[in-house]
Amino acid sequence: MLHLSNDQRILVLAIMFIFLAWFFESFFLTRHAGNIKRGFKIWSKPLSSKAQDYLSHLTKYIIETRRVRLATTYSFVIVEDKEAIICPYYRSIFPCVGFVNLAEPNAQLEYRGGVSHFLVFLLAIVYRYYLVIPVFALLLIVDYWLAIWMVDAYLNKKIRAWRVVR
Repeated sequence: MLHLSNDQRILVLAIMFIFLAWFFESFFLTRHAGNIKRGFKIWSKPLSSKAQDYLSHLTKYIIETRRVRLATTYSFVIVEDKEAIICPYYRSIFPCVGFVNLAEPNAQLEYRGGVSHFLVFLLAIVYRYYLVIPVFALLLIVDYWLAIWMVDAYLNKKIRAWRVVR
């Protein structure tokens, strides 16, 4: 039988909680059903006029599926009540979606992620695992940078296709 101290038990439970929170939060962040505004803002930038024009004229959901081995991934652009969400096929360790509030005069493209992704920092600080902090920070920065790039690439692909059809 494995004997753990109270601190070790709490650490194991915290790791299990963070993993489950990350799993469910990642699932709900990248699914095409549910609230449009989800996650919290990681970064934002001004929305281009082409993107604002495209999203303003979008009259139906765009949901695409791609089968990779046994899994099916979705990418989508959904506009409801002057709010838009953009999610590319790309799935990373820390997924990210694009969110736009089209009702604002100077609309911003917000990149939104999950709260649980940052709980590892809190856990590392509480248990004084200071080596984990820079390694995890680097992983988080690189992964979010890639996810942001993929949101931009997917939105630009949809805009180019729309401009050709239009």
